[in-house]
Amino acid sequence: MRTFVEYYDDFFPISDEQMKFFSESAKDYFAPVKFLNIGSNTGSLAILLAKQGFDVTGTEMWQELLDSASLKRRTQLLSIRFFKLSSSEITRYLGKDFYNIVFNLDGRIPLLGSRDKVKNFFNDAKTLLTKNGKLILAICNFDYLKNSNKNTITKESSRAVFKCDFDFSKKDTALLTQKVIHDGDKEFTVLEKIPVYPVSKEELITFSKAAGFSKVNFYSDYTKNPATESTEILLCEFS
Repeated sequence: MRTFVEYYDDFFPISDEQMKFFSESAKDYFAPVKFLNIGSNTGSLAILLAKQGFDVTGTEMWQELLDSASLKRRTQLLSIRFFKLSSSEITRYLGKDFYNIVFNLDGRIPLLGSRDKVKNFFNDAKTLLTKNGKLILAICNFDYLKNSNKNTITKESSRAVFKCDFDFSKKDTALLTQKVIHDGDKEFTVLEKIPVYPVSKEELITFSKAAGFSKVNFYSDYTKNPATESTEILLCEFS
């Protein structure tokens, strides 16, 4: 994981479209708008949101990623804090009915590993949100991946390639392996055969409604182009 931290911001740079998406989402609430970034990774997006005047909390379960985010935060006076928490621990330690926008953009929610745990996450998020709060998730479009027999998603930077390989041989569980290929043919493993629950688009709708969300939008990017059947990563907005 430590080596992966060195490449993370290369693979997942913060775009102008991404910042605009969140700035526009925040217009629905009174200042200071409160964000909760579940899976804040190296903290880059959370810190940029804080620079815009938002109140931001980030949670991260991997110590190396948390250390990177905390180091960036120490050099700046911002309204931001980071905690070492997993996605399943958020309601135990964070304030209920407090956040205007809860978001996760690294596809981490399926890594909870089971249908019930993914379903419960929606209940937890709803508990943390204010009355009209939003939940924003980026999640693999598992319907497309399985139906098209596409088992690999890649991200490339000028220095390396990040590969996510899914094994769909089991009925209700996928196994995720992540690797970074660099310097031509060198590689290292980030995660190996980690159980993932391949949540369907229909289940996302069902789980969110059961948790109390009344509306969901599926986008293919941060400019809010509608998702299609072949969209690899679904940007989901629940309100």
